[in-house]
Amino acid sequence: MCLLDVLYSLCGDKIRLSVIHVHHGLRENADMEAEYVRKYCDTINVPCKVVKVDVKSKAEAEGLSTEEAARILRYEAFYREACDDDTVCIATAHNMDDQAETMLHNLFRGSSLNGLCGIKPIRDNIIRPLLCVSRKEIEDYLSERNIKYCTDESNLTDDYTRNKLRHNILPYVTENINGGALRNMFSVSEDLALAHDYLKGEADRAFVDTVRKNENSIEIIMDKYELLHPYIQSALLYKAFGEMSGALKDVEKKHIRIIADLFKKQVGRVADLPYGIRAKRTYGCVSLRHMDEVTEGLSPAVVLTAPGNYDFDGKQVILELTGADNISDTGRFNIDTNSSTKWFDYDKIGMLCVRYPDAGDYIIISEKGDKKDLGKYFKDEKVPGEDRKRIPVICDGHSVIYIYGMRDGAGARIDKDTKNILKITVQ
Repeated sequence: MCLLDVLYSLCGDKIRLSVIHVHHGLRENADMEAEYVRKYCDTINVPCKVVKVDVKSKAEAEGLSTEEAARILRYEAFYREACDDDTVCIATAHNMDDQAETMLHNLFRGSSLNGLCGIKPIRDNIIRPLLCVSRKEIEDYLSERNIKYCTDESNLTDDYTRNKLRHNILPYVTENINGGALRNMFSVSEDLALAHDYLKGEADRAFVDTVRKNENSIEIIMDKYELLHPYIQSALLYKAFGEMSGALKDVEKKHIRIIADLFKKQVGRVADLPYGIRAKRTYGCVSLRHMDEVTEGLSPAVVLTAPGNYDFDGKQVILELTGADNISDTGRFNIDTNSSTKWFDYDKIGMLCVRYPDAGDYIIISEKGDKKDLGKYFKDEKVPGEDRKRIPVICDGHSVIYIYGMRDGAGARIDKDTKNILKITVQ
C-alpha cells in the first residue's frame, strides 16, 4: 500500500500506473485482502488486476518450497502483464528489512559475493523504490496518511527461514548490538554490489580469453586459467557452469571447488555436478558438458548430497549421516546391514553421484588401495555385457564406492579412525 501511494503521488499524468495483486490461494484472508486492494484502486482510479495462482501444485510438481514456488509464480504474473514491453517497469515493495533478511539468509547458507549483495534495487525492468526504507518507516508513513494495510498472517509465525531471521535474529541485533544495523547492512550491500560489478567485469574479460566454447561443451584453458587471481578463477568457473547449465540456483561453492580441484589432478579425472553437468580434466584444460551427451540413451547422473533422498531411474537412493559411536577399537562397525544398505567413512568421500557405468570407472578392491577396472570386474563376475551398462553405481568421480546389488569399494570403508558415517540405501 505504501508503494502504491508513493507511486500514485509521483506519477501524475505522464506515467500510467496499474496494479497486479497475486492471490496465492494459501491463506484464509487472501480473498478479503484481494478485494481490499481492488476497492482501494477503484477509489484512486488505478486499474487493478487480481491474478490467482496455485502455489501448492507448483511446489509439489517441481519439488520446491512454498516460498520459492510463490515467488516464481508472482514474477511470472508480473512478466506476463508487462508483455515484454521495454517501456514497462515492474515495481515491487521490497524494503530495507527484506534486504537485511536476504543478506543474512544468503550468508548463512554459504552464498557467493553476488548473494551477499542482497536484493538489487534495479534488475532489468524491475525496480524497488522502497529498498532504502525500513519497515517501521513504511508503517509510520501509512499511519500518518491514514492508509490501512493488511498483514500476512503467515509472516507472524516462525515456519519459514526468513521469519526466523525477521522475528529473532534482526530484533536481537538492533536491540542489543546496534540500533542502526539495518541501515549499516544496507550501506554494506551497496558497497558489495559495486565491488561485485567491478569483479564481474574482470571475470567477463578473463572468460573471453580463457574459455573455449564448442557446440556441446565448454573448455577452460589451463595455462591461462592458472594466471588469474583466485577470485577471478572462481567467478570464471561460476560463469562457465552457468552458461553450460542455464542456471546457478543449486550451485554452491563446493561444486566450484570440485571443478577447480580438477586442474590439479591427472588427465581423465571427472566430477559429476548439478544439472547433469560433468566436468573432466583433459589435456591442457577442464571441460564441462551435459551427461546426457556422454551417456546417450541412459538416465543422467544425479548428484548426491547427504542427508538426502533421491530418485534415480525408478530407484530411491537415501543418504543418512551419523556419528561413529558404534565403532569398536578394532574398527568393527556394530550395526546390522542388508544387501541394499552400505556404510562408508564420510570423510573419505568427495562429491558423490549415482549413474550408470562410464569409461574409466574403477573400484578399489582391497584395503591396500588396489584398483580394478570396472569393466574387468564385471567380466570376472560373469555379468553379461548387455547388462553391465544398466547396473547403477555410486561414484566419487571415476572411483566406484558401491555397485548396486553387488559390492562396495574398499576405499571408503569404515575403520577405527572414522568420525562420520554415511549410510546409503538403494531400494
